[in-house]
Amino acid sequence: MDLNINICSSCKVRVLLIPVSPIKKSTFDKHVELLKTFCLVRLGDVTPDLKKGASAMFSSQVFQEGQMHFEFLTHYTREHQELEEFQPHRRVFGIIGIMDCQEWKTKGLYEGYKQFEKDLDMYPAGVVTRCFGFDPSESQEDNTKGLIMIPNVGNMSFYMSTMMCDFASDILELFGTLAHRIQNTTMLESPLPLRLSHIPVQQREHPRFSQLSLTLSAQNTSISKRSSFPLQSPRVSETIGETSRTKKRTSGRIRKLLGDFYLLAGRLPDAVNFYEHAMEMTKMTSDYLWLASAMEGWLCATVLLEYLQMDHIVSRTPMGSYQSDSVVDDTIEFPPTPTTAKGPRSTLHVLAEHYGLLIHNYSRVMLTASFPVPDVVFAEACMKIARILTTAYLNDGWNHETITLIVQGQLHHGILTQGQFKQGSGVSRSDIGEWVTKIWEIQLEHLALLDQISLTNAMSCVYSSIGYHRKAAYTMHKSIQSMLPLLIQYRRANLKENNTVSDQGVLEILRRMCDIYGVGQHHVRDRGTLFDQTQPTLKPTNTACQLGWPELQIEILKQCISVSEALIDHGSRLYYTTILLRNLYQYIPKAEQIKLATTIQAIVMNSTRDKKIKTSSINYWGVNIVSHVEAKKPISRKAVYAQPIKSDTVIDSSNTEASNDPFIYNPFAKKTESE
Repeated sequence: MDLNINICSSCKVRVLLIPVSPIKKSTFDKHVELLKTFCLVRLGDVTPDLKKGASAMFSSQVFQEGQMHFEFLTHYTREHQELEEFQPHRRVFGIIGIMDCQEWKTKGLYEGYKQFEKDLDMYPAGVVTRCFGFDPSESQEDNTKGLIMIPNVGNMSFYMSTMMCDFASDILELFGTLAHRIQNTTMLESPLPLRLSHIPVQQREHPRFSQLSLTLSAQNTSISKRSSFPLQSPRVSETIGETSRTKKRTSGRIRKLLGDFYLLAGRLPDAVNFYEHAMEMTKMTSDYLWLASAMEGWLCATVLLEYLQMDHIVSRTPMGSYQSDSVVDDTIEFPPTPTTAKGPRSTLHVLAEHYGLLIHNYSRVMLTASFPVPDVVFAEACMKIARILTTAYLNDGWNHETITLIVQGQLHHGILTQGQFKQGSGVSRSDIGEWVTKIWEIQLEHLALLDQISLTNAMSCVYSSIGYHRKAAYTMHKSIQSMLPLLIQYRRANLKENNTVSDQGVLEILRRMCDIYGVGQHHVRDRGTLFDQTQPTLKPTNTACQLGWPELQIEILKQCISVSEALIDHGSRLYYTTILLRNLYQYIPKAEQIKLATTIQAIVMNSTRDKKIKTSSINYWGVNIVSHVEAKKPISRKAVYAQPIKSDTVIDSSNTEASNDPFIYNPFAKKTESE
């Protein structure tokens, strides 16, 4: 699953959308897009709990202005299952099956619903399930229990909205069940990586910001058996002192988890209340990991409240500052916060200050625990504040547009250009860059490959948005390094499939990276067009000196060649190989030049044979080799001179028979004359 790099990720309820086979991919994608339009449900519209009514723990009628945010997923992994008890928003709380009724005309809808129930065995139990049947025909009766028919006539939007309100009501009831179980728990433990949980406490060695195993991926984790998210049992390896300390910290941790569920339920005032109690209790017990996590939830709830206040949905005073000075040392230096004028501090200033505090709390986990903060949690927190500041930087500071984009998880509207950089936002690019750079304090290579790719791409996006193109290119380079093993594995498993649509994103990253390092199409002589011809106002410069070291450019081009080879893209491989040989040959050994030239010939031959690319449309050598043609006289040794015909070889024109004879010498003709 994707990383939680937005501040509002903590409020989103994850729902898994699964296809009920048989169904076409295009049909499934169409219905997925339809469901995603109902990702926001107002609590006042949610169906009330008919059993408990307003007395239900997560009743939707207490704070009707609140909103439930759904995040619909189409893939499922348990890469961060050790964090699900610590951060409930990482769980999947609902599963919706999408059925195409047109595919079940012969077998019947009952068989289709049985197929959906069979598919549920691959996913966790204890979640709210639905099965929606789309495009039913008139002959198919709506008599299958558990199957909800979605007609394709009438007001489908109103019908789907009603179904989602009922679905949200069941989700709130599930929250109440889980919350009661948490309240009855006597001991809640902190998340521990799975491989680290088998190592005794005395043998655990960690640097300041690292952990040994977040590399456990879904490929190594069996999810065939259903589980109902049981609470963690006490670890055998813990000492008596640690067990006693954990029990003392449990009450504060319970408050924090209850705040998480209220945040997911849209009950923002209750979430703020529980988070504040949790922060006080975890501060007294020096439970820094849970303290920082409670602060993250508190910041998310207060931002959502301010968003509702800006839309005049609720009335509330501006965001305040949580007083936790007793937790912070005066000597600690945080990344700088946005500068503000004299007067009340803005919400942006408060967010930056509190994120600096919670990042510091994450770094102090090892002082009172035998394990560090999970690298994913630390990196996500840094990315959250970096994206907040980037959004404010690109949209003139803290305003309605900025907070709307933050809630939506976007940095800006449309395509960003250099002219959109704002100087009056109160946020400097160096502040944002320091937060992103802080992510390198973790051991990035110990994360799962998909997490490395997601994180480096997110860092590159922020760097590019603020104009730090060199740093963006470096993070792209690291992302490609993580992608390469997966690309090779995927291609080996799908050699018979000719599918290049999914490769365009990777190829676009390569093009951007080459442009930044000065070996892109605008910096080399491609198709007879130079960069200074398209930009006449710019003076020609030495690109090797201005855009980077040749050794670095060679490394980038070699990486592009490796990725193109893994993608079996002959056109891209030929292009990057030719650019490497033509533009940087003076920095390449002669043996390697010969190898590259041989490779070019082999690629052209294979491409022509397979007819996968049109080599005639690509000018591999840049400018035209033949500029003009001029006739020259040959040298005297090779000159052609006219020779006169000898007299004895001249044929008498009067002899018509001889003149008609095509042969110079015909012995049979003399024989005929003698006879």
